[in-house]
Amino acid sequence: MKRRLLLGALKRAAWAALGWGMSANMALAADADRKVVLVGASIGKAWHFEDLGRRSNLPGYSFAYLGNNAFDKSALIQELVAEKEKPAFVLIKECASYFWSDTSNYRQSLMAWVGQLRAAGIEPVLVTT
Repeated sequence: MKRRLLLGALKRAAWAALGWGMSANMALAADADRKVVLVGASIGKAWHFEDLGRRSNLPGYSFAYLGNNAFDKSALIQELVAEKEKPAFVLIKECASYFWSDTSNYRQSLMAWVGQLRAAGIEPVLVTT
């Protein structure tokens, strides 16, 4: 049941990001594959995010997962920003268990990641479960 709710929430977040991004990123070629990357903790790997396009019948989009087992996603964000073929969207998923610690540092980190992604022309989407 939890898995089903979690996948439903993730699917709704992806659809919201994609629907909003379609109008915001009209400069992308109509036939270009828009890459969506989930950056998150280890739980994201179990969601098989890379299969979302096939499971949801979303032609024109590709999905990928990039994660680590820590709050700090700086290296992952830098890796995406440096890619030659940048993703259109990056969903940053942080585990809610981190939010009870150093919230000031976490907020600053998230703001920095959002700034880096936007500067590279990538649309950030903040998500959590």
